[in-house]
This record gives sequence, structure tokens and C-alpha cells, in this order.
Amino acid sequence: MIFACSVKPSKKLVSLCARQLGSPAASLQYRFGRPGHIELQHPQQAAGSLQAFRHASYGRYRVARQSVSFENQGVRYTVFDDYEGDMKPEVHERGVRVSQGERELATLHCTGPVRSELHRLREHLACDDTQALNCPAPP
Repeated sequence: MIFACSVKPSKKLVSLCARQLGSPAASLQYRFGRPGHIELQHPQQAAGSLQAFRHASYGRYRVARQSVSFENQGVRYTVFDDYEGDMKPEVHERGVRVSQGERELATLHCTGPVRSELHRLREHLACDDTQALNCPAPP
């Protein structure tokens, strides 16, 4: 499990499940819903699933941002873990943002215990080139 939490206000679960990272059989899957009733699973098949996701990260002293995103039927889902330690009070937000084009449809914030290891995906996923601070500049 790379990421898991309940989200407000629905108490549904958001998760990113990885298997065998670093091997040719590696897979990653996003799931959303209640236990026993998954409303959205992406992608459906494990084979080649890493190509369906993009990773973004940014860090500096007392600030860290990690995200993993994918598109499904024209809708973009971004699982995020953002820490702003240079703010008073410190802010740590985690959850999933849902958008279509430039329009944000929803942001579901985690509540209760959160498991977040999005950093483990950085070397396994392509860079999310929609995030300006993340990818190396082209040569």
C-alpha cells in the first residue's frame, strides 16, 4: 500500500496499491469507494499499469509536495500529500483532487490515519510534465 485514507465528508477510502515495484511485473492501481464496494478502479488490468500514472514532487526546507495523477474518461485524479512547514500553523494536507480541464470538480481531504509513501513511486513513474517545478528542463 502506497497511499490510503478515508476522505471527508463521505468516509469512503482512497488508495494506491503497488505490487512488486522494481520488477517487470510491477503494478499500481487506484481505488476509491467503500470496503467491498469499489466505485472506481484504475486501471482495470495490472499489466502495464505503471504507464497510466505520473509522479510529481517538489521540496525545499520545511516544504514537501508529492503527487501521483492519472486520467480516466477525460477526468484527472491527483492523489496528493502536501506539507507546508513554513506556515503558522504548519499545514499538512493529503487527499485526492478531481479536475476536468482547468476546472476543479472536487478536493477530498483525508481524515483520520493516513498512509502515504508517494515518494516510493518517483523512480518508477514518468514525470508529470503538467507540474512546472517537477521535471527537468528539456535539453
